Amino acid sequence: MKNKLLTLFLFLSFGLFAQQNMSTLNELEWILGDWQRQNSKPGETHHEKWWKISDQQFQGIGVVLAGLDTVFVEKLGIMIREGNVYYIADVPENPGPVYFKFTSWETNSFVSENPEHDAPKKIAYYLEGNIMTAEVSWDDGGFDAVFKKLE
Repeated sequence: MKNKLLTLFLFLSFGLFAQQNMSTLNELEWILGDWQRQNSKPGETHHEKWWKISDQQFQGIGVVLAGLDTVFVEKLGIMIREGNVYYIADVPENPGPVYFKFTSWETNSFVSENPEHDAPKKIAYYLEGNIMTAEVSWDDGGFDAVFKKLE
């Protein structure tokens, strides 16, 4: 009896998680809005802006400024495709967008990974209050970008 209950619980839990992945990104709406990085290099400012395209797609942009000059731009996205959730980064160094598959997500965080990409291999976002941290990592290093939501 105990094993049957455990099996039923695991089945229902997996079903709810899978269903959540396939249908909506609404639980990730905390990422939407304008964010300014708090731990930028001296002389630089970093911004991320996220907006909702639909319940299945968010779009974003990351910009780095040195003074008034734009020195880096990346197109960002989060989308549901073929039943999976992906974080997408499109940077000038790559020939096209790189997809990082969500490996976990909770109310105020998510982890996305692409072990076949050279760098980064993992991108995770965490929210605490109005502070969002993006952890970017690869085999032998990484960095944290700490953002504050702009009003």
